Amino acid sequence: MSEFESSTSNVVSVTDSDTNNIDSIKREAEKVLPCALADFAGALSWQIPLSVEQKKQVLEAVRLFIAGLDDTPQPDQGLLELMNIEQPLAADALRDPARALETLIAGTRGQALGLAVQTHLKGFASDVSVNDYALAALQLDLDPQSIENHQRNNVAGFDLDSKQHWGEPVAAVFNKLREHLIKDRVCNSEMAGLGAYLLLARHAPLFLIKDLPTAVKYGGPAWFNLSVAAATIEAESPGKVAKMKFAQVMVCAESAALIDPAVTQYAQTVTLIDWGVVHGLVERKNDGHYTSAELDVLKTRFNEALADRLNTPILLSSVFPSRKEIARAGLKKEFGENYPIEEHVLEWDRSVGAKIVGALSPVPSAIQGPVGMHTLLDVAMMDGTYKWKTSHPLVNFRIHDINELDLRVRRIFNREFEATLNHLKEGTRLTIRHLISELPLEDRENIEYGKIDFYQDKTIKAGLQFHDKFVRAGNQNLTLRVEQGIDKKVSVYYIDLKAGSITKKDVDPVTQTDRVSVHIPSVSYGVRPFYLADRDIAKKLKRRPSPSWTFPVPDSYSSERTRIIADAFVEHLDYDSEDILKAAEGLTTWDQEVEVLERSVKFLLNLIPFKSAISNFIDGKYLDGAIDLFLDVLGFVTAGVSATAKLAQLGARTASALSKALKAAKIIGALVIGELNPFSGLHGLATGGARLAGNGVKFLANRGLGNIARLRGGAAGSYELLQAVGKQHGTALPGTWKVGEQNIAGIGVLKNDQWYPYNPVNNRIYGAPGNFQPRQGRLGSLSGVDAGYADRYAGFSANIAAARTPLNFPAFRKAYDDGLDILEAITDYSFRMDTQQLVELAAQPGRRPEEMGALVREIEDSLFDDATFYTNLLRQDMPKGVTVEPFSQCYFLARVDMASNGRCAALSYAMAYAYLHRREGTLLSNVLKAAEKQTHPQAARFISALEKSQQRLGPKYSFHTGGAPKKMDAQNIIDELVASRDSKILMIGTKSHGMVAGTRFTGGKQEWFFFDPNSGMAIFETRQTLQQGLSKAFGNGSLASTFKTYGKKRGGADYAVNEFRPGDVELTDVRDTLEKFSAMPLSV
Repeated sequence: MSEFESSTSNVVSVTDSDTNNIDSIKREAEKVLPCALADFAGALSWQIPLSVEQKKQVLEAVRLFIAGLDDTPQPDQGLLELMNIEQPLAADALRDPARALETLIAGTRGQALGLAVQTHLKGFASDVSVNDYALAALQLDLDPQSIENHQRNNVAGFDLDSKQHWGEPVAAVFNKLREHLIKDRVCNSEMAGLGAYLLLARHAPLFLIKDLPTAVKYGGPAWFNLSVAAATIEAESPGKVAKMKFAQVMVCAESAALIDPAVTQYAQTVTLIDWGVVHGLVERKNDGHYTSAELDVLKTRFNEALADRLNTPILLSSVFPSRKEIARAGLKKEFGENYPIEEHVLEWDRSVGAKIVGALSPVPSAIQGPVGMHTLLDVAMMDGTYKWKTSHPLVNFRIHDINELDLRVRRIFNREFEATLNHLKEGTRLTIRHLISELPLEDRENIEYGKIDFYQDKTIKAGLQFHDKFVRAGNQNLTLRVEQGIDKKVSVYYIDLKAGSITKKDVDPVTQTDRVSVHIPSVSYGVRPFYLADRDIAKKLKRRPSPSWTFPVPDSYSSERTRIIADAFVEHLDYDSEDILKAAEGLTTWDQEVEVLERSVKFLLNLIPFKSAISNFIDGKYLDGAIDLFLDVLGFVTAGVSATAKLAQLGARTASALSKALKAAKIIGALVIGELNPFSGLHGLATGGARLAGNGVKFLANRGLGNIARLRGGAAGSYELLQAVGKQHGTALPGTWKVGEQNIAGIGVLKNDQWYPYNPVNNRIYGAPGNFQPRQGRLGSLSGVDAGYADRYAGFSANIAAARTPLNFPAFRKAYDDGLDILEAITDYSFRMDTQQLVELAAQPGRRPEEMGALVREIEDSLFDDATFYTNLLRQDMPKGVTVEPFSQCYFLARVDMASNGRCAALSYAMAYAYLHRREGTLLSNVLKAAEKQTHPQAARFISALEKSQQRLGPKYSFHTGGAPKKMDAQNIIDELVASRDSKILMIGTKSHGMVAGTRFTGGKQEWFFFDPNSGMAIFETRQTLQQGLSKAFGNGSLASTFKTYGKKRGGADYAVNEFRPGDVELTDVRDTLEKFSAMPLSV
């Protein structure tokens, strides 16, 4: 498969030796490195994309850049041409577009362009940022309409999915785009190839794959498999596909599909929709919105067509039965292995048959009875009621059994013959249907809507008399004459099944004259009309639609018209000819005497389409081109060892059955469409369906950022990364970027009070400052902040109670233990959801027990991730010398009350009393013990008391006792604590969260603490560490970025603060309870 030769069959030629080189091809593919500039999209492929406004600013920067050049642009000169003026690329250099583009970007003007755009957008400067901005400028200059009206499959006003491309070679699209760019004066003729490469590298590198066989037609099965393979490889390694060969892409298809199932599913869905549009199964929609019902239909139809293609060689490889072999098997069972069944020792006993023959007189002597000596094998194949005699002692011993012998050979033969014939007919029908469906759209419309007449090739031999002519079939091909339109435009199609092709002819069979053989003057060749036996069916091919009708894209594979043509071809082949039956039966001695058959089994095999090729296929003779035939006709890519024809016919057409068949047949890169649910992680997609995003595959491929935001399964490692980023670049947090209407999970780095996107793959800050919302602290909601809390909590609690009834609990538990598939199937679920969003999803009415099981597990994991998230942020903010005690109410809630907003108010006041009495360690230990042993009576009482305390202290007016709180920033709080000459504790509140900080003296030495119920406790022994730590925690650190503060004054966030006074009358009713939380360790 390493070479693709141009041949008349236009397919991938594969030899036996290539079979042993598949691993070698894979290794070659692995060595292919992406282009140095990846997919040449630059800033347009960033994980956090440029907004529409930023793209407009890019073009404005380009305008200013061009205005500042010394050269005056000519009418046919765009940005690409202007960059090539200073040091023009030679013609040879332009033949390598990737290298040429790299040269232009690295040149003086390329770097100046990138710097100009970066400066204009106030982008963060890195070692690659100038290149990224220069590439974005080139892309948008070529395709400015995509800024506000981006359409999938459309580049620079050129429709990649144009009807003109359907059924045409994929390899031809590049030149068509090049011609379009010249025609629309986007590029001049010299640079148009470079412009086409630049656009396709970003949007559709499929069309840049090297050595594309011309048999890969747009909309065909080979195109489908190649398209999905290219998309999945490109998502993993942008810029790689354009440097790969067809063979390399196909052999890597399976492994690429396993890298990221979500990317593969999305690529399959997008390609499936394009396939459905081509084949008339769904209309193309400008908004890209497709319902689940539409997707299900497409999936079913695609898999059915795949099953048909798999069955076709199986059906066509059906072997006719042999009466001789049927008889031989029966005799072996009846008489044993070494019985003389093929010795001519049996003779018709005339004494038994004479009276019967006499009664039928006069009868020709030739058929009065079997003449001569016959074998036992002959006798078993005869249907006559003849009696036999013999002088052979061994045979004579069983002569009575022989004369009573009835192996039902003819009945078995007839049954198997009919089945084989039906298989061959069906295989032929499927092939014709497939060939018609792969034609260009204009031809499909002609065949679907035109008036059709059939013609057969004939050989005409002159007789002895002047008017005598003997006409016989010239070959097995069939001609379709099609009239279409008001002007009765004629198109002629020639179906050559052995070549696996339908081609157009220029000669109208109506006016075609016979051609005399140059070797035998008495023989001539011509065409004659072929009429269907069923006139009613034939009438359906005569109707011509009105010219005023608009034609929908025909469902050419399954339409009634296509099926009629397929049936007509079978009828034309005359499979039911008596000659075929006789040739297949196998001749007995008696048959030879009565019948003289000039046609042999060889004739039969030659009559059957594909038969000789299939025989070679089965026997392993691949060098004669048999494999080419199947690749060409059915769109399968094999390594020369396909076993399709050896397989049993597919009955079940499930995805699993099809996958097994493809594997057994050793077919490379072919896809079965399974469950289509790739959109759950994409924002803005319609419920229950799909809305295709322009760069959907690449968007999903970048969703690794979401794993950092959600921290699924690897929180510690993720936050080690964040900590490392923080040390190198400044405060780094996961959160959500707002880009237009999109909310995209990502990482932000805080610099000069502005958030910049961060790429964890290459450890770079990039782009301009944007709208970033760090992951927020939500737990411990104070009154008035979360208006929907009560309804959410009630709905969740009701669903949990229903799911845990004795009847439902097994399903709940099973999904809790292993319910990832169930989770991903829940409508509106996204792996990017935070804990509160998951609870809202679980609180929706009507949740099934298994859905609740999967969601509860996800919420629990999310809370554990939250716990790690917050404790790591506290660690990250605290300087050396500070003791940090990790603690998070998230862990407690995951065990005790996952739907709750938290216990921050109760825990903060409990800590205030504990710190006052120097029992803070006991409090933290008791909370964790209660969570672990919640069913223990003492733990249950502790949990209940904590909940009641939260209800009492949660409202903001209750959290802030002793009068109206003061608004204080980080430095105010630090100064207040440092200046105190006695113990002091401050209750600190944000809009949604409560915390506590304070100071006390031990042996005359002042010490300080800070407690956040979400992240833990920090103990400071020096003013310096207090200053550094609380400046971060309340000011410019990672933890502070998660708080919803009251606003900014003097550059710092403001908090609501009041001093804790343990004897306040406002705490009288809860003081004892709060004190008891740390009074003594729980005995659980």
